[in-house]
Amino acid sequence: MSEGLASRIALVVGAVAATVGVFHRAVFGGGIFVARDILRVYYPLHQYWAARVSQGQFPSWYPYDGLGQPFPGMVISAVFHPANLLYLVLPLGRALTVNVLACFPAAFLGAYALARRVSVGRASALLAAVVYAFSGYFVCITNNLLYLMAAATVPWALWAADRFFVAPTSGGGGAQHRPSALVRSCAHCSRRSSTSGECSRTI
Repeated sequence: MSEGLASRIALVVGAVAATVGVFHRAVFGGGIFVARDILRVYYPLHQYWAARVSQGQFPSWYPYDGLGQPFPGMVISAVFHPANLLYLVLPLGRALTVNVLACFPAAFLGAYALARRVSVGRASALLAAVVYAFSGYFVCITNNLLYLMAAATVPWALWAADRFFVAPTSGGGGAQHRPSALVRSCAHCSRRSSTSGECSRTI
């Protein structure tokens, strides 16, 4: 095994281990995230998406909010995001927990890769990854899944953009757009604002 491959594996293992350590109650205690929008918005939306798709139907209309509205047009539903596949293979509560927790290693590795991309030393890049992925803001937005998913994807979008603009290729443009497309698919259009500082909790 090459030294480069070994260091990458160590980074991934470290990111996952740190996530497990911070959220051990959700991992080992069977707890689920329930604060604010996670319970009131994301559980119903993902339950509806999984029920329709598992029956071979496209979730085109969501009838449970007011008089109903187009499901893809809600934006917050993230109907085309690949992470939704989790809800077809895992129970709803466990799928949502995995979806939330996966954002932290993704953010950690993305921040590290971006820092290394701009010639930051390994130790400093590691510090940047820890500070970004496990900051107070990141931990507190476990109550809003799409904000969390978008924030976890942003470093990868910046990394891909920098890589493309430094050495543009015909195939690189498509690769550069994939992370930014994931960020856009996590866009959240809200009609209200929240000033609460409550962080998500597990039960």
